[in-house]
Amino acid sequence: MPDLIIEPQWKNPPFYDKDTDIIQAASASWKEEMGMYPFLAEIAFQNGQAGYEFWEDPFPVLEHWQAYWQQNKIEIKHHIAVREAKKALPLIIPAISGIIESYFWMNGQPASMDAGRWDGLDIVPVNGRERIDFICSRPVHHHSYAQLNELYEESRRKAAVLKRTRT
Repeated sequence: MPDLIIEPQWKNPPFYDKDTDIIQAASASWKEEMGMYPFLAEIAFQNGQAGYEFWEDPFPVLEHWQAYWQQNKIEIKHHIAVREAKKALPLIIPAISGIIESYFWMNGQPASMDAGRWDGLDIVPVNGRERIDFICSRPVHHHSYAQLNELYEESRRKAAVLKRTRT
């Protein structure tokens, strides 16, 4: 995969800083790459790369993000509890981008960091945007972890209902 230019909307903490301009994605599987690069699907799509339009058939990737959360949430919680932010951050950032993508993809849209785009979502958690903003502002805080855990549980239920209605 060629270098991918990161558009300004993705240059928000905790995902990318203002000085990060490109992603040099390897040829790893999309599951590995998405764990390394937040919003990789949207960034690849904006760069004209095919094969990352997960919002068109979101269920396999929604299951991936649910599995990621289940596999890492205990470790994340432990690192936050013992104040090991540097160990928690690389695990929680993909989980945060994954939950944002999950809600947009359930609505058949690529994810966005534009606050106004949340208003157009039909499948969205109560106070979803505000909760995401809180989590992003202090990602390695216990209350952020608790909110993220709740969002994953809500998305699991909403995805199950959506899957039943589509099949």
